[in-house]
Amino acid sequence: MPILSIDLPSDIDFTSADSILEAGPRIRLDIARATGPEPHKPPFRPSDRVPALIDTGASISIIRRGFADHLGMRAVDTTTIYGIHGTHHEQSPVFLLRYRVEALEETRLARFVGVDLVPSIPVVLGREFLANKIMVYDGVVGRVTLAV
Repeated sequence: MPILSIDLPSDIDFTSADSILEAGPRIRLDIARATGPEPHKPPFRPSDRVPALIDTGASISIIRRGFADHLGMRAVDTTTIYGIHGTHHEQSPVFLLRYRVEALEETRLARFVGVDLVPSIPVVLGREFLANKIMVYDGVVGRVTLAV
């Protein structure tokens, strides 16, 4: 069973609403368009590797719209995204992407919704990503462990 441990910064004020953006668990993700004859065997390059924030509160995985444009992604669908309390909503593009987490020996095809994110976060992995994993948060030492 592949296992990945992520140490979290110890000098972050976790009482801030933005602390998850600043110090939440991140992994390195290889990402590419889901096109070609063998989508389960993507031709990843080292330049495809990006930081991805793991957000257990996000029901979906998302990609920053500008980053999707940079990669030449084309939307395959649209969906309605609701804000935190359901008070704001907007239509957002849906992209089909291949991604690989080398440390977990995992390559998958998944839907990512395009939204406006802060520049330092190109990808957020939501509960869809975590659906087939075990995630343990050790608050004493500040470590997140993922296992497939």
